[in-house]
Amino acid sequence: MSSNLSKNQKGAIGEHLVASKLLEQGLDVFMANMSINNSKSYDLLAVVPDTLNTHFIQVKFNSTKYFNAGMSIEQSLNREYLSKHIVGPWIFVDASLSGTYDFYILTKQEVMDLLYQAHDWYWNHYHRTKEISPKSPAGFKLKWLRGESEESTNYHDAFANPITNAKDKWDKIK
Repeated sequence: MSSNLSKNQKGAIGEHLVASKLLEQGLDVFMANMSINNSKSYDLLAVVPDTLNTHFIQVKFNSTKYFNAGMSIEQSLNREYLSKHIVGPWIFVDASLSGTYDFYILTKQEVMDLLYQAHDWYWNHYHRTKEISPKSPAGFKLKWLRGESEESTNYHDAFANPITNAKDKWDKIK
């Protein structure tokens, strides 16, 4: 992948990759972003043809081991905010290995639980010498999407990850 691509171009690539995978699963898929402009709450609308179950899917694409959540730490610690702004499942596309893509699928509840619990841990159980701003960006470590937790260190308490490995869990979109 070219290193000259913009954030929006990379996001569009992720959305098209996920749309293709959902089509392979037999779902009907509609692109919310017909251009590379970003829709805030969801990127794809997926419909299960047999049941007409509809999923508003947020796609997160990155080539590092960290995914920006598109909100602040302060917002991620507000359960009412999360419930209002997370409207469906999120699918994370990991492009950190050259030429390959891995997909991690979280339900709406899993996204809310992981965002809240990880940032509560980061905000309240980190032993830092310098304050951080509540306006700092919230995000997901790739290892958390793999179901891994954080062990206690001199810098922070342990973090018990609320989710299990989400890799290729396409059955969550049914």
